[in-house]
Amino acid sequence: MEGATIRAVSAPRPKSPGLDQRPSNRRVADVIAIVVFVSTTVAVFWFIHHFAVNMIFYDQWKDVEVIRSAQTGTLSLSTLWAQHNENRILFPNLIVLLLAYTTHFNVVVEDYLNGLLAIATAGLIIGAHRRRSPSTPWIAYCPVALALLSFFPLGDTLFGFNLSWYLVLFGLATALYLLDRPVPTRLTLIAAVAAAVLGSFSSLQGLLIWPAGLAILFLRRRSVTAMIVWVASAVVTTTIYFVHFNLALAGDDNSSVWAHPLESIRFFFSTIGDVLGYFIPPTSGAGSTGDLLLGLLVFAIALWALVLGFRRDASGGSPIGVALIIFGLLFTASITLGRFQLGLSSAARYSIFTLTIWVGAYLVLLSRLLDGRREGNPTTGDVPDHDPSPPTKRWVRVVTLAALALLVGLIGLQVMSGFSGGLNNAAGWHSEEVDIADVSVNIDKAPDDLVESQLGSYGPDFLRQMAAYARANRLSLFGTSAVAEYTRQGLIPDLVTAVTRPTYGATLSGTTVFDASVIYPADLTTVRFSVTGGSLHNPVVSAARLTAYGWISIWDTTSVANGYYEIRSVVVHAGGSPIFSAPVTVVVSNP
Repeated sequence: MEGATIRAVSAPRPKSPGLDQRPSNRRVADVIAIVVFVSTTVAVFWFIHHFAVNMIFYDQWKDVEVIRSAQTGTLSLSTLWAQHNENRILFPNLIVLLLAYTTHFNVVVEDYLNGLLAIATAGLIIGAHRRRSPSTPWIAYCPVALALLSFFPLGDTLFGFNLSWYLVLFGLATALYLLDRPVPTRLTLIAAVAAAVLGSFSSLQGLLIWPAGLAILFLRRRSVTAMIVWVASAVVTTTIYFVHFNLALAGDDNSSVWAHPLESIRFFFSTIGDVLGYFIPPTSGAGSTGDLLLGLLVFAIALWALVLGFRRDASGGSPIGVALIIFGLLFTASITLGRFQLGLSSAARYSIFTLTIWVGAYLVLLSRLLDGRREGNPTTGDVPDHDPSPPTKRWVRVVTLAALALLVGLIGLQVMSGFSGGLNNAAGWHSEEVDIADVSVNIDKAPDDLVESQLGSYGPDFLRQMAAYARANRLSLFGTSAVAEYTRQGLIPDLVTAVTRPTYGATLSGTTVFDASVIYPADLTTVRFSVTGGSLHNPVVSAARLTAYGWISIWDTTSVANGYYEIRSVVVHAGGSPIFSAPVTVVVSNP
């Protein structure tokens, strides 16, 4: 068998017009694909550069505690291994220490690292699939890159602590890429195990890499020894993970899931569909009907893809898609168990994970439609003289083609909606980051409730202690010149604005009045209201005018579909940078 492989590699490649003389339209398609890949990569770095702020928030104060342990000589393995909620974050802690000693814990660098890992994840997934389907045109992979790197899921990169998530995704993609190597070796198996361990000891959901990898080994007909090694590694890693595991630190129990089974099921499907960037109110409910229907539709397509792709083929890229679907479905189930009680306002931020279901289904359907084409040898690139796949029934091919077309349309919708929704969310988060930085610098002047609400739900004494250490050691924001400006302006920002009417949770119909309070300096130029969410793909902007009752504007709610919307007051001063108020969620309900 090995001798046959050597002869195939050493033999001259047969001439094939399809490979040696590609038609001009194929070359144009390749150029378009390259433009899309490059543009998407550039957009990731632009997004981070434009919205990231070097400041410490919420879980990152625990990072400061780890840094303090290292710099004071008290760091131990137990500190690095310490449970953070339900997660073991050994490898993120190590990277945090590296950033502390090289960049003074510059959080923007951490955000860029998130972006790099996101790009690498998309690249490895595309590379793994095309290695098995070399005749697939590059342009067919544009939906994969655009979905995984669209602005809505990319918003997670702007919180540095999410490094643990991107390490999980990178570990998943790397493990699948190595396990799916056409010619497996012991070295690649060991490297795949290492990648899975990297993801497992970065976040709880990293343990889901193991069943996804096992699917690859099974579908590729790997040796029993390889599967035993993989399963044994999974058992050992999982056992180590849960040694001395404290369930009380893992957060709320999941009793509400079992007490409300129908709502839990709704939550599961809505989470799969909640990737469009629309705002979901912070309630215990399961979001809008649109999210539910979209989730059910994508789930049905994913099931069809699993039926088609769960075959022990010798070639083709379907197993990569199957593994991604398995990972995504298991992840969504884990989020349903752990985050159901918080509502979709919490679960929506996991879209980068649930999109693996979308991308996996797309890759499987794409592969099955290519079965009738002449595929190249994944090792040599040679074109066989016969079709290696059995003939596909006509009705199966029609259903698969329809499912693929529908999924491509949905991915296009996700990309377009995520573009505007992601930009809006990032702009709002950027405004919050500025306020967080301001309170961090002026923490001695801030009351305890403001410290907790702005910096994180830890005790005010702990937050003040960590802020003092960060200042003394010039960590993150405290190592920049921005400290002087925040100190000069004081605790209250130059511009403060809030929506006073309508109130949070109000139901609106017909024509309604917006009212905002504004404290402003002399260089204020305009005040306006921004409405996002629901069926809007772009925010509705309404100019406000000053009255004795505040800044007033009128909005005709009949111009939009019924649903949930976010209202923000926006103040612009002479410098041109907008300041956003906290969002007020309302419900539009017209007959």
